[in-house]
Amino acid sequence: MISAQLRYYQNDGIQLRNPEVVKPTKYKNSRYERNSSQYDIQLTQKIYPLHTENWLIDWDLYYSKLIIKQKPINKNNDENRSLISQGSKITNHFIWDHNQLSMPTEF
Repeated sequence: MISAQLRYYQNDGIQLRNPEVVKPTKYKNSRYERNSSQYDIQLTQKIYPLHTENWLIDWDLYYSKLIIKQKPINKNNDENRSLISQGSKITNHFIWDHNQLSMPTEF
């Protein structure tokens, strides 16, 4: 079985340039207009080896792109950056049903 997930996130807001610093230090921590967009794509394939019901392998391929655009309020100094993550992940699941073991009922 193959499945796909597509996600899109859009966040807009006005924030401090460095939200961790509340008090101004040597550099001014001014307010910025920040826009971020994120695109995620993930493909998943479920594999049942040897047609067994108690063993399952998930294979994921993923790609994610985050774009951040920000500028000081009332200024034209745009700061843009992006981050791309991509890769593959394999997960192995095995179910052991302990009720199938025969246990003696009398000693």
